[in-house]
Amino acid sequence: MKKLINGLLYDTEKSELLYQDNDMRRSYYMTKKKRYFILYRTGEIGPISEQRIMDILIMYDYDKYVELFGNPEEA
Repeated sequence: MKKLINGLLYDTEKSELLYQDNDMRRSYYMTKKKRYFILYRTGEIGPISEQRIMDILIMYDYDKYVELFGNPEEA
């Protein structure tokens, strides 16, 4: 699936799937240029912030979070 948003092409086939939420039917992707977006079950695509993807991964896929952003600082 491809979509042009604000002059940028978001393409699920050329991006890395970071997390798939089967309950909400949403998939989160990262482009090669480290831009993040969400694919909704309706087929709509929307960009999301790095902070939002960090929040999603820290809650649902800690290993992927560490792979992308490193270990969080110890308390």
